[in-house]
Amino acid sequence: MSLSVTPTQTPPVIPIEKQPKALYILFFAELWERFSYYGMRALLILYMTKELVFSSHNSYGILGAYIALMYASNVLGGYLADSFLGNRRAVLIGSVFIILGHLTLTLPLGEISFFYGLAFLVVGTGFFKPNVSSFLGQFYHKDDPRRDAGFTIFYMGINIGGLLAPLICGTVGEVYGWHYGFGIAAIGMVAGALVFYGGKKHYGDIGLPPFPEELKRPILLGLCLSKIIIIGALLFVPLVVYILQNHEYMGGFLTVSGTVVFVIVSVVAFKSPLEERKCIFTLMLMFIFVACFFAIFEQMGGSLLLFAERNIDREMFGLTMPATWSQSINPIFIILFSPLLSIIWTKLGQHNLEPMTPFKFLLGFLISSLGFYLFVEGIHSHNNGLVNIWWLITGTACFTIGELFISPVGLSMVTKLAPAKFTSLLMGVFFFSIGFAAFLAQKIAQIFGAPEGIDTQSDIMASLAGFENIFTFISQFALASAIGVLVITPIIYGVFKRHG
Repeated sequence: MSLSVTPTQTPPVIPIEKQPKALYILFFAELWERFSYYGMRALLILYMTKELVFSSHNSYGILGAYIALMYASNVLGGYLADSFLGNRRAVLIGSVFIILGHLTLTLPLGEISFFYGLAFLVVGTGFFKPNVSSFLGQFYHKDDPRRDAGFTIFYMGINIGGLLAPLICGTVGEVYGWHYGFGIAAIGMVAGALVFYGGKKHYGDIGLPPFPEELKRPILLGLCLSKIIIIGALLFVPLVVYILQNHEYMGGFLTVSGTVVFVIVSVVAFKSPLEERKCIFTLMLMFIFVACFFAIFEQMGGSLLLFAERNIDREMFGLTMPATWSQSINPIFIILFSPLLSIIWTKLGQHNLEPMTPFKFLLGFLISSLGFYLFVEGIHSHNNGLVNIWWLITGTACFTIGELFISPVGLSMVTKLAPAKFTSLLMGVFFFSIGFAAFLAQKIAQIFGAPEGIDTQSDIMASLAGFENIFTFISQFALASAIGVLVITPIIYGVFKRHG
């Protein structure tokens, strides 16, 4: 029996002016999952440099390898969901692994609990992340004008979690202890799993295993396929630990795995009808620019966080803001700007005036470039090595607007163009491109970054010079990416014209 064809699942018919109820359930489920992730990420590089006493260079490498693996695992998670598990079961399995990861990070076992905690998070996110997004996409018809607006609302949920997490987990971690901060993140993931499971009555027949009888049939040593998948995921954890501990080989690993992914997707494309093939290769081309953007965005948890700690004057209204709070600036602006853009896309879509995805990408890169240019200008106006916090806030506001033109639109793009039976797989490839970008982001920080330490005034000035180099390169990189989008737009115009 072939397992590559998913039985037809029809989204429930919903009045055009309303979003499906599942959107709001997945909104809150993703909110809490992202709360757990951003809570952990707000602490991660500070925990490595302060508690584990890793160098900044080593910490950038581990951070890049962790995020790259986390997103790369989405390819396998998407494939397993498409072929065997279905979106719902994959999301629940992922939730359990993520909870185990955060709980492991709470253990005071030094590097052992640290690396194994990250490994559980990598495996869990592989099951969770691509499937919650592709699951949402199935509640919209192909030409549904609510789709981009719905994904923008969903993206706002991600950023509410991203707003609350640094404020809560970051404060608890910095003030009361790092492990307590990780524990708060675990509670957030438990809440997300409960919300997702509790909303199942609104899912209908969407997201179920394509061939449920295959999951229950004994295959090896009396074990059914679903149990074999879980055991395999557990065995994958020590491998991830090894890669994290030897992150200097991450570039080679990503090159090999990226080549394998490209070959797999190419085989899928050439076995598909011509129109589907065009859509798949268009997605692969656009994924290059998704990676370019996230090489910019992933400075958030690395160089920008250390910039906030070392060279930003964090005093506001008579209070000194913890460095982790800087991670909430981006989601604050996401929450402010998302509803506005959601309304704009909906109104333009109803009149067939909504710009195509490549044009949105072009604007996103230009505005992001401006944001990092403002960081550089702020550095030029420093006072004894400290930069006014309003430069950080203003620059972040700019590249947040750029993010809204690219990231949620990219998610929506996958569910528009991907053939239904390969949606989760291609969503996984979308996230793999983000993983490669995260690795690239930390490589940029390693190459252009500053020397260690801020004990003396000369150290502070050297740190500032390093951040100026990083942000100048990123601003120019964003401009080059905008030019690249402009060049490829005529090539893919026809595909986006037919599919919105």
